[in-house]
Amino acid sequence: ELETIARRIRGKLIKMSHDRRTAHLGSSLSCVDILVAIYWGVLSVDPGNVDNPNRDRLLLSKGHAATALYAALNLRGFFSDEYLSTYAKDGGDLPEHQCSCGGTHPRGGEPSWPGSPIWRFSKNPLLNPGGPKAPDESHHI
Repeated sequence: ELETIARRIRGKLIKMSHDRRTAHLGSSLSCVDILVAIYWGVLSVDPGNVDNPNRDRLLLSKGHAATALYAALNLRGFFSDEYLSTYAKDGGDLPEHQCSCGGTHPRGGEPSWPGSPIWRFSKNPLLNPGGPKAPDESHHI
């Protein structure tokens, strides 16, 4: 089953990279097996209960592999195919790689908005020290 999941993620990665003309495909493909092992065999996580304070957390420091994380989270049920299709679109919540610079990223817009699946993972300062701060709610789309 894990090999099938990994193949599905690799297929998503190739399609995402081709559709959005993004780089870093090799970085994403190189960590698929690790993400599958972690998300399907190690971490105690529940896509239906992401606010559980006792859930396990994964800190992926390999920013150029963010696409692999997005595809894995999608397949694990954390967000829909429709949401995944916003990858690398201007103003989208899924930039080519996450930016904690507090500004805009040329391939993804502002850091993720509150309420988005990615924001819920990154909003906790213990998980993302120095990361993006919540934007003024009046800017929420």
